[in-house]
Amino acid sequence: MRRKWVSISICLLLTLIIFVFYFKYERTKTSSYKTSTEIEVNLPANMQQEIDNKDDIPESGKTSEPHDLSDKEINGIPITRYLAEIEYPIYSDDPVIEVASLNMDFRVCRHRYHRLNNENNSNLDLQQLKNQLTEKCKSYAEQYPLLFKARNQHDGLLNFQANSLLGEQYKYLLAGMYGRHNDIDYNQLTENLFELSLQIRSPSLVSVGALNSGIGLSAEEGKTDFFKDLLQTQVNIWIFHAHNLALQLLTCDMPNSRTCEATGYYMLYKCDNNPEACGLTVQQWHERYSSPGMKKDVDIIKNYYREKYL
Repeated sequence: MRRKWVSISICLLLTLIIFVFYFKYERTKTSSYKTSTEIEVNLPANMQQEIDNKDDIPESGKTSEPHDLSDKEINGIPITRYLAEIEYPIYSDDPVIEVASLNMDFRVCRHRYHRLNNENNSNLDLQQLKNQLTEKCKSYAEQYPLLFKARNQHDGLLNFQANSLLGEQYKYLLAGMYGRHNDIDYNQLTENLFELSLQIRSPSLVSVGALNSGIGLSAEEGKTDFFKDLLQTQVNIWIFHAHNLALQLLTCDMPNSRTCEATGYYMLYKCDNNPEACGLTVQQWHERYSSPGMKKDVDIIKNYYREKYL
């Protein structure tokens, strides 16, 4: 009789184990499907219909007939003079995407870095880094005298005419960030801007979008749950750092990337909070200071995004 109950107990235990593994497998499938569908930018129906009706705005490339901008101005200056500065674009033929990307590059010159600007600091390495940043900003000012010095840079971007579907979408989301409409709440706007930056493949937009995406902290729960399953961890702050670092490293492989330099925004931000980061590129920082576990998870996230977008 006792042997019979032992056999029954073993059968029940095996059944329970099989059920647990099946449940976990199904949950992973569901989570993966949910994230793959949510990663698309979901614009309000009225905006999407408006874009769909614009036959002269292809998904990429220029419109068939250029718009007459001769009477448009930004800060009292003809918009054609701004456009002349991006006659030979670095990131995109779409003026909205090109100017938005450059604005993100310029932000390294707008921030006051406490460690670099400490007047009592006699560290020669920090002084060299500060000189490199000064030269970089001087180069921006010389190459883009109007765009670099423009007041309300991001808000002024709304004056530019997009010539692609991605440019139209970016401009619409940015208008929401500046209160021009309330079709999408702020958290969803930041997530959509991040997802759109990946489709655009602009290293500058992806870098800043990753910092603001909040995956692991403030992002929609389903998005963080996907990465919990992907990395097999429940630690949100770990996911946040791994996700952010993976995206920063991903931008290093994109054409014309400036985001991974020691004078890029991500590393200057790290320098302000950690003296060991000062003067290092993103790749050098990751190689020296990321743990083996972090490196493994960063590679997993990088491969996920690379396969999906690059």
